[in-house]
Amino acid sequence: MKSGHGCSEPLGLKNNTIPDSQMSASSSYKTWNLRAFGWYPHLGRLDNQGKINAWTAQSNSAKEWLQVDLGTQRQVTGIITQGARDFGHIQYVASYKVAHSDDGVQWTVYEEQGSSKVFQGNLDNNSHKKNIFEKPFMARYVRVLPVSWHNRITLRLELLGCLEHHHHHH
Repeated sequence: MKSGHGCSEPLGLKNNTIPDSQMSASSSYKTWNLRAFGWYPHLGRLDNQGKINAWTAQSNSAKEWLQVDLGTQRQVTGIITQGARDFGHIQYVASYKVAHSDDGVQWTVYEEQGSSKVFQGNLDNNSHKKNIFEKPFMARYVRVLPVSWHNRITLRLELLGCLEHHHHHH
C-alpha cells in the first residue's frame, strides 16, 4: 500500500478531464419541473459556477447517490464536497458514506474499524469539506451515498488520488 501513499491529486471533476458522460446519479431534481433547470450529475463538479451549478437529487432520500466513473482503476485517497444554492435556498449534504466498485455492479461501502464510515459533509453552500481515507482504495467507480442533508441533497464534488502518469519517488 505504501507506494501510492500521500498522493492526493484531483482526479478530474473540477478540470473536466472526467467527461460529463462518466458522471451519473440515481435521479436529478428540476426546478419548476423544467428540463432547462435540471440539476444533472455532470454539474456536480467542485467550484462549478452559474445559476444551476451542482447535482441535486429528485428526492430527499438516503437511496439517492452520485456516481463517478474514473475511466480506469485508480487509487482514491480522498474526497472534497461542496453544496450549492437554488434561488437563494442553501442546500448541501451534511454527512455521507462512500461506496466503490470495479465493475459498476458490485459495490463495497468504505469502512473503518469494521463498520461503514459516515463522513462529515458540508455546513454551508460553498465551503470545501475535505475528507481523507485512512485506507485508500483502488476503484474505477465511486459513489457518494448521502446520509443527512440540509434542504435538498446537493453536491459539487472532487475525488483525490493518484494519476498514473505521476511517479512519486520515495
